[in-house]
Amino acid sequence: MDSAVLSLKKAIEIDLNSGDSSQLSKLYSRMAYHTRKKGNFSEALKLLYDALMIAKNKNDQYRIMRCYTDLGLIYKVYLDDYERSLEYGLKALEIAEELGNEVAIADFCNNIGNTYLFLDRIEEAEEVFLRAIDLYKKNNKESEMVNTIINYGSIFGTRGDLQSAIDEFKIAYQI
Repeated sequence: MDSAVLSLKKAIEIDLNSGDSSQLSKLYSRMAYHTRKKGNFSEALKLLYDALMIAKNKNDQYRIMRCYTDLGLIYKVYLDDYERSLEYGLKALEIAEELGNEVAIADFCNNIGNTYLFLDRIEEAEEVFLRAIDLYKKNNKESEMVNTIINYGSIFGTRGDLQSAIDEFKIAYQI
C-alpha cells in the first residue's frame, strides 16, 4: 500500500474519532481517486457515495459538485455508462450555475458535450460546446477553450463537413 493511501486512511480514522468530520468528505474523495487509479471502481464508487452523503449532510455545495463530477467520470470513462455519467454531469452543472462559477460551468458543458457525443446526441453536444466556448471567451480562458473547440469541430466531422471540422481544428491550433 502506498504512502498516500496510508496517510489518507490515518486521516480518515482521526477525523472519525475526533467527532470533527469537516474534512471527511474530501478525504473519502481522495481515497476514491487512489482506489480508482488501482482499478477498483466499485470501491471507488462506494467511497464517493459516502463522500457525497457527508457533503449533503453538511450542505457543502462545492464538495457535492466535486463528488458528482468524480462519479460522472467513473461512469463515463471506466464503466461506459454514459446515461449515468450524464445524470451526474448535469447535477454538477446545476450546482456550478447556482454558485455562479462560469469557468466551472464551461468545464462541465465541455464534459457533458463529450457525453452527448457518446450518446449520439449531436445537437445537444453542439449547444453545450458553444456555451462553453462563449463562457471561456468571456472569462479570457483561451487555453481551456482549446479542447472544447476540438470537440466542437469533431461534430462537423460526424456530419461529413470535413472542411468545417478542419477549420475548427486550425482555430484550436492557433490558440
